Amino acid sequence: GRTATVGFVVAAQNGQPSFRTPTVLIRAIGPSLSVFGIKSPAALPHLRLFNAKGLDVTPTVFIFPVDWNATFALAGAFKLTGGERAIASYDVAGISAGNYTVQVTDDSGNGGTVLIEVYLIANAVYIPGPS
Repeated sequence: GRTATVGFVVAAQNGQPSFRTPTVLIRAIGPSLSVFGIKSPAALPHLRLFNAKGLDVTPTVFIFPVDWNATFALAGAFKLTGGERAIASYDVAGISAGNYTVQVTDDSGNGGTVLIEVYLIANAVYIPGPS
């Protein structure tokens, strides 16, 4: 299958205490794109996060569970209505400053259009969801 890849950089925050790491919301959006007129969105987008050394850090930096709609609102992101899957298609990560790459595949095997988004969530570790 095909893989969509995007890179991003998290800069060191001046004056930020060393114990606080930046928190980012990462989303791989497929089915919800249909409301914007996208004809062939990826059905089951699945994201993985890699650090500058090329190591898959997905299992070690992601934070779960969260109140997703509140987290999307905090980041200024639109709600997902197409059935994207938490953890597989979107998650919140506490990451240190550095270079990262997001790679997205389609678990359905059919491919299609995917939108990859990365939001820095200022002053928030995460919004807890129901336990």
